[in-house]
Amino acid sequence: MAVNLVKVSEQNYAIDVRGYACPFPEIYTAPALKQLSVGQLLEVTLDNPVSCDGISSTSKKTQSEVRETTKINSSAWKIIIQKKINNC
Repeated sequence: MAVNLVKVSEQNYAIDVRGYACPFPEIYTAPALKQLSVGQLLEVTLDNPVSCDGISSTSKKTQSEVRETTKINSSAWKIIIQKKINNC
C-alpha cells in the first residue's frame, strides 16, 4: 500500500504512516522529502515509536532538519521536517 503526499498549504505537505512498522515510515519519508522544495515542510504522522528516531536519521540523510516532534496522543506522534537543500 502506497502512502500519499498531501498538500496542506503552499509550503506544507503531509504523509500519514500510522500502521506501518520499521523501516516503512522511514522508507516513505525519504521520497516524500525529495519531492519538496527548499524551505517546505513535511508533517509525518506515525504510531511506531522506534520510527521517531529513524525518521530523524532519514531527514539528515536527505539534507533536511527535524523542526518539531510532538506526541499527539498515547500512541501517535507528529514530526515536522523542513527541507534544507535540493537533492535528486
